[in-house]
Amino acid sequence: MALTAKRVTKLTTPGRYHDEHGLYLSVVSATNRHWLFRYERHGRERWLGLGSARDTDLKKARERARNARSKLWDGIDPIDARKAERAARELEVARTITFEKAAVAYFDAHEKQWRNAKHRAQFLSTLKMYAFSKIGSLPVAAIDVGLVLKVIEPIWHGKTETARRRDEPGSEPPRPVLVHEAEPLRPAVGAPTTRAKFQKRPCRWAQLEFRRFL
Repeated sequence: MALTAKRVTKLTTPGRYHDEHGLYLSVVSATNRHWLFRYERHGRERWLGLGSARDTDLKKARERARNARSKLWDGIDPIDARKAERAARELEVARTITFEKAAVAYFDAHEKQWRNAKHRAQFLSTLKMYAFSKIGSLPVAAIDVGLVLKVIEPIWHGKTETARRRDEPGSEPPRPVLVHEAEPLRPAVGAPTTRAKFQKRPCRWAQLEFRRFL
């Protein structure tokens, strides 16, 4: 027998109560009740969460179950579709994060890995002094080789000690680094460190030098 709005409010005994067409009210306790949609795909039983009964009434739950069934008719697994939509949203947020926020988040996550307290303190201070004012407010995905060069060229000759110290063993933890054309931040792999070896490969040279600077 299909559920009614009145009966839904009174169901507090733990169990699963079927409504219609795969829709269930799952009761864990009087204060923990939620909607589920049961379906099978490729011989596998799956349960799709449709929200808390506290925030989702019977009418809304039926509508969500109907949308899930519609996806199944179109050959789309509603759980996989939800995961894909969530991943797309997270990717969009990641693409819009600014360089400054990304750098600070990275520092917060890795600062304990620095063995040298002075170098640890200089990580953000160096970025604040030379990078944040120029590219700190830009989305990470927008930072290309030209912008990297804008940051590192003024300090190429004047801050060689910073670059040298950045490459000392144990001076800092591993880190993700910029940049190739219009691609977002990504790790740089090991490579020769002299500028001469990269004169014919400006993109790779810029990537490596920004790695040393950061």
